Amino acid sequence: MKQFIILITFSVLSVCATAQQIDGSFEIIREAGRVNLKIDYSQARIHGMTEAEFAEYEDDWHKDQPDIRGNLIDELNKTMNSIVRFGCYTTSEYTIAIKVLDIAIDGSFDVDVVLLDNCNNTVATITALQTHGAILGTKLFKIKKGAKKCGVALGKMLRNSLRNNR
Repeated sequence: MKQFIILITFSVLSVCATAQQIDGSFEIIREAGRVNLKIDYSQARIHGMTEAEFAEYEDDWHKDQPDIRGNLIDELNKTMNSIVRFGCYTTSEYTIAIKVLDIAIDGSFDVDVVLLDNCNNTVATITALQTHGAILGTKLFKIKKGAKKCGVALGKMLRNSLRNNR
């Protein structure tokens, strides 16, 4: 029994250790101060559907997207604690592009994050950032909760990356 528990523990830890990976350095955004943020659903599977299929299924999808984006950005900015601000800064030298790959039924997000410069060159990436959604609520409520948790998780990764590069 002990061996089984130890095996499960190490299996979970190894999955968690490889789940998120940072390539490159996000240090450059510290000096920028403000970074543009885009969320891309074009390749997403939302509740097992494409974005277009989900929008047809869920009438309020397009109406609620500003709230979803706002939840993610608000939590990201809170977690970053004014080290860097994220938002609609179209004149910024850098853009964080969040490529949503999957939004599960509980609102869990699976995303890749790409830091781009003005010429759309990739500066750094975070692959396989995964967060949990909510247990109760409507589909869109769970997605909004998942977006908040995604903002917190991304903020923690970026903040830790910036601290480690000092």
